[in-house]
Amino acid sequence: MFGWVEIYTSLHYEKAEERRRLLEEKGFRCKLKAKAGARFSPGGETRPVALSRDRFASSRTVYKLYVKKESVEDASALLRG
Repeated sequence: MFGWVEIYTSLHYEKAEERRRLLEEKGFRCKLKAKAGARFSPGGETRPVALSRDRFASSRTVYKLYVKKESVEDASALLRG
């Protein structure tokens, strides 16, 4: 997605949707995308399960929240605060 930057990743739809609503209420343009069959790590790395060498990997859906590039700093600060 040209011009969009990922600022939040979660395994839980409800948490991702809550963050999306918060940002939209504050006037940020954002998109929530789901990626099925991805492996999630706390650092935010996702990759397809088929490429994982981790025998404990499971096919889970990862929810990613994106904002416009020019809003990244303000949106990230709002989510941290």
